Amino acid sequence: RIDMHAYIVYNVCMAGIQYTIRNIPPAVDRVIRKRAQQSGKSFNQTVVDLLALQTLGTIEPPKD
Repeated sequence: RIDMHAYIVYNVCMAGIQYTIRNIPPAVDRVIRKRAQQSGKSFNQTVVDLLALQTLGTIEPPKD
């Protein structure tokens, strides 16, 4: 059985790139799950949005 806190796989939909993230602290997991629930988005989309926000400053896809 896979521990969800230790092993999270998600797909970055726009680029089709997959990441495996391990050793997610339980507090981080709780916050992401709460944000997903509050926004009505999937856990995956919430993580993708948070990554985009932190790296690009926006959740909007870049215009190539």
